[in-house]
Amino acid sequence: VAEIQDPSNLEAASLVGKGRTTLLDIRETVAKLVVQTSRQSGAAAVYTELFDYSGDEFYFFEDHGLDGTTYAEAQLAFEAASVVGIIEDGRSKLNPPPDTPITAAQTLVVVVEDDSALEGQSRSMTEPAMNLLGRQTGTDVHPTQALLIGWNDRAPIVVRELDRYAAPGSTLTVLTSFGEPELPAFQNLAVTVVKASTTNRAVLEEHVSAELDQILVLLHPFMPFITEELWHALSDPAHPRSGDLIVAQWPNADARAIDAEAVKEIDWLINLVSEIRAARTELNVPPGAQLALHAVERGPDAGLRLSTNKAALKRLARAEPADGPFEGAAAYVVSDGATYALPLEGVIDLDAERARLTKGIAAAEKERDSLAGRLANPSFVERAKPEAVEKARADHAEKAAEAERLQAALARLG
Repeated sequence: VAEIQDPSNLEAASLVGKGRTTLLDIRETVAKLVVQTSRQSGAAAVYTELFDYSGDEFYFFEDHGLDGTTYAEAQLAFEAASVVGIIEDGRSKLNPPPDTPITAAQTLVVVVEDDSALEGQSRSMTEPAMNLLGRQTGTDVHPTQALLIGWNDRAPIVVRELDRYAAPGSTLTVLTSFGEPELPAFQNLAVTVVKASTTNRAVLEEHVSAELDQILVLLHPFMPFITEELWHALSDPAHPRSGDLIVAQWPNADARAIDAEAVKEIDWLINLVSEIRAARTELNVPPGAQLALHAVERGPDAGLRLSTNKAALKRLARAEPADGPFEGAAAYVVSDGATYALPLEGVIDLDAERARLTKGIAAAEKERDSLAGRLANPSFVERAKPEAVEKARADHAEKAAEAERLQAALARLG
């Protein structure tokens, strides 16, 4: 079994391992997990239990002693193992029909804590009362509304998988600030793409509503362990949480506890810190350098907010609010209607920084224009593999953004 991360290598890998290997496209696998966990509450906890290195795992059980029984009987046969499928003639069948006959030549696929537990596996000591088991009477199939936040190379596969399970008439809104999603027509989903910031509070409040059946945040499936640890670590030690985050009820906010002015001030602080950090990074300001922060054009309440959040700005942005005039070149940042200056004399070599930025702009523009020429060539777009064309588009967008970012940085130096 081999894992393929770059789909362009799939064809070559198939030729090399023909008849001897099973290839897994990791993008396809992750996309399917994202969709399944978004549709079924608790599914993420099940997948985590099965795929990590603790708890129960998948094993193959050959000497099972169930020759002549059915699959339904096999599922109830063991005390500490759960039968989930069979392997016959080299082919696996997960959850086959209940009346499937079990033979000695078949291998059982089981979920058990450890393969050592399969040795001398004891028979089940209880007989379930089948007449007390509930029966599913049907499901209410109706159109759903879903929101997909973010976009990456796996997103088209996620949307395709969503379409497979969605009822006709379902809708999907894709909220992204990166890339130009190109999606074909789907059988069940009507897809709308909204180009907006995925971290802007106002944007999220506009699109996240109680009517949504699913909200897919593409990052979540890759960090469930962190969120679960925080969920339990931040609980009251005297009253620890009994359940995991994955199955917890969505909290209801108390509108009386919301301080609108505090929200505005925190948003102001986040925006200003983000702008200062971006300027420092673009201009190669040493991480440990402490800068002065001058309010050149003050916005509403800027003076009071600078004074109130002086310690936070010094710690988070390494910039300390200062009064009075300053001399020499400075980087200028604009946030919430106010303009701030960060004097750079003696902090960086201004001439060397201008030369570096100019050289970087030229290189980014050259690559951007080269990619634009390739994408404008019908022969390339029509004959190249779709993934190659998509990569060229993504690279072009990246280089265009890089050129704009470096130009903005050069403009900051005046």
